[in-house]
Amino acid sequence: MWPVYEFRLLPGALKGPVRRYADGQWLEDDGETYDLAFISGWGAPICKMIDPPYQRNIGWGWCSNGWRSLEPRHPRANPWHYALREGAVEWGGDWGRDLHPNSLAGRAGMQALVSEHRCANGDGIDLTRPGRHLLAGLVRERDTKRVLAPPPRPTCMYCGDVWEAS
Repeated sequence: MWPVYEFRLLPGALKGPVRRYADGQWLEDDGETYDLAFISGWGAPICKMIDPPYQRNIGWGWCSNGWRSLEPRHPRANPWHYALREGAVEWGGDWGRDLHPNSLAGRAGMQALVSEHRCANGDGIDLTRPGRHLLAGLVRERDTKRVLAPPPRPTCMYCGDVWEAS
């Protein structure tokens, strides 16, 4: 099972009054507390949340040449490179992602916005791809407070290419 992750918003990531999940209480954000999800109804209602991976053993993924490019060394020429978690030999399939606390918090944020504004947009922080919050060191394990960082030299399971931070 994947750990539960919490994060802090990058400055300006959400506009207007921001609330944090707070175990479903949706409290006003103080700008310092880490949480599982954040919402704002200002402008286009949006929920910023953690997006756990779909496959149990995918540890990191990246796209080197754009999502429309073709990578002939990959199945179906998929342009995405995937590195497995340490010790894994295959993707691993479903692992209960829909019941994970990060998924539940994201859905709760979307439901709160829909009930208040009749619509919602979700913006997930992908734990397996180089995104702004992750690269800024703003995502951490809830229990240990260990900051989530990209793996040191993830190697694509298909072609052997290595992801290099830019």
